[in-house]
Amino acid sequence: MVKKKESIGMQAIEFWKMNGSGNDFVLVDNRDETITDDQMGYLVERICRRRESVGADGLIFIANSDTSDFAWRFFNADGSEVEMCGNGSRCVARFACLMGIAGPSMTIDTMAGQISADVSGRMVKVLMPKPSDFKRDINLPVKTGWISSDFINTGVPHVAVQVEDLREHPVFEHGKEIRYHSMFVPEGTNGNLYKVLEPGRT
Repeated sequence: MVKKKESIGMQAIEFWKMNGSGNDFVLVDNRDETITDDQMGYLVERICRRRESVGADGLIFIANSDTSDFAWRFFNADGSEVEMCGNGSRCVARFACLMGIAGPSMTIDTMAGQISADVSGRMVKVLMPKPSDFKRDINLPVKTGWISSDFINTGVPHVAVQVEDLREHPVFEHGKEIRYHSMFVPEGTNGNLYKVLEPGRT
């Protein structure tokens, strides 16, 4: 975990950088509401730009909660706010434990509902929202190399596409097409591409 400062206007904002299973996030403790709602999108885009700033997959604001240990607001790097993020929730739980915001066992308010987490050193377990809206073989135009495409909501929407050869597949190109497909406007969806190596192993 790396601690630094960024500025918004003339004001310095303290933030931390964390990584969870390959996804990196910037975290800001905003329980004092220093950063207002109308400043958040601007700050997210400014900080998350790679090669021009800190660079991150998303930015997490810690907020107060009347029903849980704390609440969080999660923004993608493009400044869009979304309900949940699995790897982000693991980072925010460990951050909260390290900073004394919550104990090792905690509850967190998200836009997808309340989740719980347990932190033991570097190991973090999060009970995600119950999956919903599972649909097999959704009506997406089949691309070369696709075997199947399914949909599930795990607190945020995901499309999972099984492909023939993951190493040679244009993952970025197809992932972007899935994310912004007209079927999922205006919020978009997460695009996930995978290959089955053997039964039970992808």
